[in-house]
Amino acid sequence: MIRLSSGLQDSIRFETNYAHLSRSLLHINARRFRALGDNRCRQFVSLGLELGDTLDLTRIGSVAYLLYLMQWLGSSFHTDPRYATIHEPLRSRGAETDRVDAARDAFMAFADKHIGENAEILTARLARLDELEQLVFDQKISHSALHDQLLAMWKIDEAEEGYERAFIEAKTVEMSKDLNADTETGRRTCLLLSFILGVRADRDPLFPWISDAAKAAQDTNEAVDRALFSYAKKRLEATLRSSNKDKDEARNV
Repeated sequence: MIRLSSGLQDSIRFETNYAHLSRSLLHINARRFRALGDNRCRQFVSLGLELGDTLDLTRIGSVAYLLYLMQWLGSSFHTDPRYATIHEPLRSRGAETDRVDAARDAFMAFADKHIGENAEILTARLARLDELEQLVFDQKISHSALHDQLLAMWKIDEAEEGYERAFIEAKTVEMSKDLNADTETGRRTCLLLSFILGVRADRDPLFPWISDAAKAAQDTNEAVDRALFSYAKKRLEATLRSSNKDKDEARNV
C-alpha cells in the first residue's frame, strides 16, 4: 500500500474542502471575495480550517460558519474578549451541532446591537469617518479619551460586556509596531481599525491593504502613520459607497 506523506494528505484535504468552502464564501459575500482574489481566499479558508481543528469542529458546515463569523468579526475574533459570548460556546465540550448553534444564537444577539439586519449600524459608523478622523488627529484629546469616545460611539458598556481595554490596547501597540507606525497618530489609527475591522487586522487576509499601505509609505519615505490613516479612510469610504449602492439596488428590485 502506498503511504501518503502528512504534507500531501493535508494538501489533498485542503483542496477538497476549499472547493466547497470557496462556494460558501461567494454565498456570504460574492463581491468581496471575488475582489479579494484566490490567493487571499485560500489564506482565509486555511485560517478557518486551522481554527476548526483547534476547536474540534469536524463538519464542513461548521467551518463554513466559522468563516461567516470571521468575515464579520475579523479572522482573530476567537481571541477577542469582545466576542467571548460567541467564541466561548465553540470551546465547550458539548456536541458540535449544539456548540455551533449556541455560537450562532450569541452572534445573532450581537448583530442585533452592533451590525443591524442589513448592516445599517455598521454603515452608520462608517458614515462618521470625517468625525473619526478629527478625533484621531486632535492632539488635545488623550489616547485614553479617544478610546472612551470609540466605546461610546460603538455603544459598548465596559462592565456589562466584559470589555478588556488592556487587551485591545496591547493588540493596538503590537499592530502599530509591526507596521512601523508606532507614533501617537499610528496607535490611534490602529485603535480605530481594531474597532472597525477587528484586532490585528493587519494580519488578516481580508485586509491585505493595511500592510501594503504601510510598506508603500516606507518605500516612498512618507510618514507611515498618516499614510496609513489616509489609505484606510479611502478604503472604508469605498466600502461605504458599495454598501449604499447595494441598498439602492435592493430597493429598486
